[in-house]
Amino acid sequence: MKTLLHIFVISFIFLSLFACATSTLVLIPPNKDGPIEGLVQRSVGEANVKIIMPTGENITGTMIWIKPGQGPTVGLATVGGQTVTAMGGNVDGNAMYVGTLIGDKGTKMQMELLCNAFTVKCTGVAIANDGKTYNVVLK
Repeated sequence: MKTLLHIFVISFIFLSLFACATSTLVLIPPNKDGPIEGLVQRSVGEANVKIIMPTGENITGTMIWIKPGQGPTVGLATVGGQTVTAMGGNVDGNAMYVGTLIGDKGTKMQMELLCNAFTVKCTGVAIANDGKTYNVVLK
């Protein structure tokens, strides 16, 4: 019983720390305009992203967390008065973040990140509506 209590307390502390973590997101563009850094505020089940592009455009949005072993997931996010759909599935042993980010100057960016479920370090790709593809690292 005492061991179960210790496990519960440690799990609660770990989840409390993880639930409000702020991380750095790095976009690596196909040209010499980067890398571009953004901020990610993680909470349980989602991550809010904010990136300021070299053009001065603010790109924001919410990505949903797809845990290991979970089938296809669909979520909705409202950004700047627009509602967008985020959907995806995962690979065994890994987790994912998926979502659409919207800029204040018209950019829309679909982002998918494959993550280590334990460390929550992620790598992936973002595709903008202008056709640019960015490599993405979430630290």
